[in-house]
Amino acid sequence: MSRGRIPDHRFARFWPVPLSRRLRRRLVLLGLLFLVLLAVLDRLGLLPGPAARGDRARYDGQSFRVVRVIDGDTLDLDVPDDRQGQPYTRVRLWGVDTPEVSHRSSGGQPVDLGESGAMNEPGEPGEAGELGDTNGSGGSAGQATMYYGPQAWEFTRRWTLDRPVTVRLEPQRGSRGRYGRLLAYLYLSDGSMLNEELIRQGYAYADDRFEHIHRERFRELQHAARQARRGLWRAVQPEQMPDWFRRRAGSSRSQGQDGP
Repeated sequence: MSRGRIPDHRFARFWPVPLSRRLRRRLVLLGLLFLVLLAVLDRLGLLPGPAARGDRARYDGQSFRVVRVIDGDTLDLDVPDDRQGQPYTRVRLWGVDTPEVSHRSSGGQPVDLGESGAMNEPGEPGEAGELGDTNGSGGSAGQATMYYGPQAWEFTRRWTLDRPVTVRLEPQRGSRGRYGRLLAYLYLSDGSMLNEELIRQGYAYADDRFEHIHRERFRELQHAARQARRGLWRAVQPEQMPDWFRRRAGSSRSQGQDGP
């Protein structure tokens, strides 16, 4: 029997064709490369882990009532979040970034909805830097409310508070951000997507820093809103835009491309 062959009786049940030593090495190498690829995908959040699968069973495609609107892109649903130990589930909308509202009254509502967006009382500090879960300015405590933040909050409150919404999770990424909030697309009772409507009507920026299935669609909606000068695009100044948006716009211009 040749040294480069495997006896048929050893692997006949699993692989009827004898394998050469070179082929065995290649198969082992391919297996190792596959394991490395899985590790990389998991590290990048592209593989849903057990927790994500649990979230999909619990939330994806289900409808819940909105019990509180924190900001234009952050809401609480009337379903307990067992992972966070909360009687509600806090949702951060995927792929959008509404201007921050960081000063609220004790009841959690903006004090002033005027054009200046000035607030008088401190509120919850923003959170930044997590996958699909960012705000515009970097999220420091005591941060001033951003231009058009109260209007975005009011838009979301008007269309969702005490109403049912249907949750859809991003199929290609994990279900949670760094701060434990559920990352989702929310559909209203008329079938429209809240994430889209915020961008379409000029209450939010299309946050394209992270891949998601609606990325190109959101970019198109933002371009149309900007061209039509809807919502915040009527008068927003560069210094009033989120830091990440200004950086991406500057990078695009330096490369000879249109800004976001």
